[in-house]
Amino acid sequence: MREHLTRIKISHIYITRMPKRRRSNSIEEYKESSNHAMVQSSLKKAKSHYLYDYIHHVNTVAELRDIVRGYGMKGWYNMKKQNLVVTVIINISAASIVHFFRQIVNNVRMKVIKEAIESPEDVCPISLVPVSQIVYPYVHDRVVFSREDLVSFFMSSYNFTNPITRREFTNREIRRFGSPTLCTVFQNRASLRADAIYEIQHFAFLETELENYLKRMIYILDHGDQDLFNELGLALDNTYDEMILLDRNRTKCVLKSMFDFIGNYNGRRKDWAKSTIHALIYQCENHDC
Repeated sequence: MREHLTRIKISHIYITRMPKRRRSNSIEEYKESSNHAMVQSSLKKAKSHYLYDYIHHVNTVAELRDIVRGYGMKGWYNMKKQNLVVTVIINISAASIVHFFRQIVNNVRMKVIKEAIESPEDVCPISLVPVSQIVYPYVHDRVVFSREDLVSFFMSSYNFTNPITRREFTNREIRRFGSPTLCTVFQNRASLRADAIYEIQHFAFLETELENYLKRMIYILDHGDQDLFNELGLALDNTYDEMILLDRNRTKCVLKSMFDFIGNYNGRRKDWAKSTIHALIYQCENHDC
């Protein structure tokens, strides 16, 4: 049917107005209406629950409000007794459902652990310890880990991805560890991992610099340029101190690896380089820098 325009006379001026059209519901309004329908259905079912009459009869309004307040329900102080009972019923039912599925999940975990223990080839992907020797196993995506080693892996790498299945751990799965510190690290994993990557890259740069300073000092050892030699020695010490702050153990490994190229030198140069590296290793192992 063709729509006709409506003409309205206002102070001898005619304006044209389109007829009103019904606005279509947005996606948010559709979801809200669906949720409202689900709530109404839940309320109706809660009233027919076998515990509804019993809870309504044996509890006062004050007692029910204390219970609902414990659930963290907003507006509990204004709720009538009928709605209070319905809220209690819904929470009891939800707890029963959660307990049921948790039992299923726990049974699956225990089955996975039992099968892994019986297989001598199954080991923790991180520690490589046989599952039969793991005191506190942790199952994720049907992969059995050593709980302690998995937490250490998280805290050192800030990588919360299963190394076998490549699926990232969820917030709920991290909360299962019961560690507030680990939860905080998980929430800040992106920035922490970015900082860790920067430190690794920076350490590699310092490692190259340390080797270059040492080689230049060896080269000019017999050339009598004492000022340049002292300047390079100061730069080597500063680089070494910065490496220690980043990673002491890795610094010690880097120093020990330098004996390979030192072996190519002869006489005084070789002896001086060995004594210098030995002194740095000793300082790394026995002194705080």
